[in-house]
Amino acid sequence: IMKNFGALCGGDDGLNVVRDIVAMLPQWAGESKCTCWMEVDVSHPIMIRDWIGGSGNDDVNKFVEYRQDLCGRDRFVRLEVS
Repeated sequence: IMKNFGALCGGDDGLNVVRDIVAMLPQWAGESKCTCWMEVDVSHPIMIRDWIGGSGNDDVNKFVEYRQDLCGRDRFVRLEVS
């Protein structure tokens, strides 16, 4: 089984790819308000919440919630872009 090396090497905290995605969200959304769901490592939802926060780290992206997968692990993160 081959894994994408870039996806496996997320930096010291594993969030490098997530940071890249979050940085691009306003550009991808354009003038529209949109929701972004990401599947992340079980250690990431709290880290992302603390990083972005409820009010947004850049007044554009906002952490909304995280949800569990079918095994009960915190796995999915919902962000809003306005």
